[in-house]
Amino acid sequence: MKAFVAQICDTVGPRISGSPQEAQAAQLIAQRLEPVSDEVAIEEVPLHIGVAPALATVLVAGVCLAAVLYWFVPLLSALLIPATLVVLYLSRPMGKDIIDPLFPKGSTQNVIAQLYPTGETRKRVIFSGHHDSNVRMPLLNPPWKRHAYTIQQAATFGTIWLALLSLAKTVAQFTGWSFLWVGPGRWARGDWLILPGLVAAGAALLMRQLTVSQTPVPGAGDNLTAVAVVVRLMEVLSQKRPQHTEVWGVSFGAEEVGAKGSRAFATQRQSELEGTYVVNLETLGAGQLAIIERETSMMSQHAPEVVDLLQRAGQRVGIDLPAMTINMGDTDATSFTRLGLWAATLYGMDETGLFVWWHTLEDNVENVSAEHLQRALDVCLAVVDELEDRTEG
Repeated sequence: MKAFVAQICDTVGPRISGSPQEAQAAQLIAQRLEPVSDEVAIEEVPLHIGVAPALATVLVAGVCLAAVLYWFVPLLSALLIPATLVVLYLSRPMGKDIIDPLFPKGSTQNVIAQLYPTGETRKRVIFSGHHDSNVRMPLLNPPWKRHAYTIQQAATFGTIWLALLSLAKTVAQFTGWSFLWVGPGRWARGDWLILPGLVAAGAALLMRQLTVSQTPVPGAGDNLTAVAVVVRLMEVLSQKRPQHTEVWGVSFGAEEVGAKGSRAFATQRQSELEGTYVVNLETLGAGQLAIIERETSMMSQHAPEVVDLLQRAGQRVGIDLPAMTINMGDTDATSFTRLGLWAATLYGMDETGLFVWWHTLEDNVENVSAEHLQRALDVCLAVVDELEDRTEG
């Protein structure tokens, strides 16, 4: 498995979403899956390039401009902030393409492999990862990583406070309340209350500076380790097929820019995937194995059916899998959870509870542990065994 990670890193390199390198990686993954699967397909998914960093810029521009307008036209400030937050909410937690049409068109690729059981299909499970990689993000690594959520919360609550204060200043402007309004650009007695709003602007600017860069990372752990486990899983199962469990191995594209690949996959197959277990995999090359049952930033609560399945599988192979809530980041599992489908993510976490070697130049093959990959594979094989047991009788 580690050799497969090394092969893609050496022959392809970083794989930014929508790039030729991402497409090349998809081809290599498909070639590896073809001999061990009943069906393999590469599906093209439309994509707009450059949207993810633009959303960070929208947040910074909206908050900073609102802080300026507060002094001159507070009504515009009070309106601008909700508009900014709505764009972010619809784009991220809701997965809508709000500003995407403003950017150049491109495409990403999903690699989909299917393995049928020897008998009647009674259960279906999908094991998935993603083959694209991201850019360097210092915010998600030491020394900033421990403080990332606090910075995010400061930006969120300070922005909401600025909107409410701007609304109050608007009321003061039209009622003559001198505590908050004595004229455009003039300091009123209550204007010290804007301090949380200025903190929000600073926090938003800091987040953008520490997450938007032009330096691609190798993406060995995040997330070729997951793809390698999926490929090896299909190889093992092709030699010893389940009797009643249909297994799909899927590698998604464009996870790093809003889970575009998995969103298209889940949306196109929503009715077909009812009752299917989706075991998504992330950063398996290091850290402690755990399950993501909730993603705060995406407002997603994953299926207890899949969390329970994974924990029972872990017990079969002697691995305790705690169910975790992550306050930063998101995974492809959310694309399924949004639609009411069963999904959760098995991942490798560090001492912060977040992903290991996350969007850093150190996310290379040298920091991938073959032992950790084997442990993840053991859990995935146990998932299939657990489902097989459930089909008996």
